[in-house]
Amino acid sequence: MRAVAWAVGQGNTDKNPVPISAVGLITYTPATGTFHVDLILRGYGTNSENLRDGTYTVDATGHGTMTWLSGGGATRHIDFYVVNRGAELKWIDTDPPGTFELSAFGTMTKQ
Repeated sequence: MRAVAWAVGQGNTDKNPVPISAVGLITYTPATGTFHVDLILRGYGTNSENLRDGTYTVDATGHGTMTWLSGGGATRHIDFYVVNRGAELKWIDTDPPGTFELSAFGTMTKQ
């Protein structure tokens, strides 16, 4: 998975958005509708690892949603579409306004 985003958060006192990026592996378990994420994030000039578990659903059109808890305990969401005959997911952050990320999107490629 790779992602690009604009964020406002800790250490950014003037509230100007800054770029963040991520790359990592997401493992899906279709039988339970769960996933595990292991990402390397870069934001504010710092790298960090992010491990998360969550749930997902996909409908017959290939539209899906993923939900998990952030490190601070906030519920997070993304919406996605399965494309390229199931080889990729194109996703976008769908958290409500006022959350940490202003805009995030990316591509997940089947390995």
